[in-house]
Amino acid sequence: LLYPTDLLASLLGVPIRTALSWDAAFQVALAGLGMFAFLRRLKISPWGALLGAFFFSVSGAELSQNYGGYVNLAKGVALIPWAFWAGYAGWQKRRLTAWAALGCVFALQLLAVAAQLFVYTLVAVGAMLLYLEWRQAHQPDANAAGGPARYQGLLGGLITAVLLALLLAAPQVWLTAQYLPYSARGHMGLA
Repeated sequence: LLYPTDLLASLLGVPIRTALSWDAAFQVALAGLGMFAFLRRLKISPWGALLGAFFFSVSGAELSQNYGGYVNLAKGVALIPWAFWAGYAGWQKRRLTAWAALGCVFALQLLAVAAQLFVYTLVAVGAMLLYLEWRQAHQPDANAAGGPARYQGLLGGLITAVLLALLLAAPQVWLTAQYLPYSARGHMGLA
């Protein structure tokens, strides 16, 4: 309910079929824009980034989720490149605003009820950032602190992003947890 497109459609009284159609188109576009932004941040040529964005936005991970009725997963997949974009910005710029952007992307994945994609994306972004930091530490001209101290800022940024995501998504996550005992997954002891 609190995912922005769902909330807006509910507030405007848009019929569910129309809302789902518009939302599917929006998620495909969001996926493409996110991949384009991420690839450009990596300094890929505009045409290369456009090609990558096109193929990501029409990939099976995005389109098949929409056609299969897994709207929540389509929303979560559309946000993956934005998480990489924000994570790379956090690593590159070392600013709280970039880590906050990553937290907002993670929160949107949680609000889309794509918690499993949030976890996968967190692990993948974290692995990418740890690799980038490790690679930078092993450059011939590296003059920064070595050892575990080198990774403290990076881990602090990731923790900040996750805490912000949990805070922003808390209202929906808490309400969802209240209904969990009445769902098919209620027997799993998660409630």
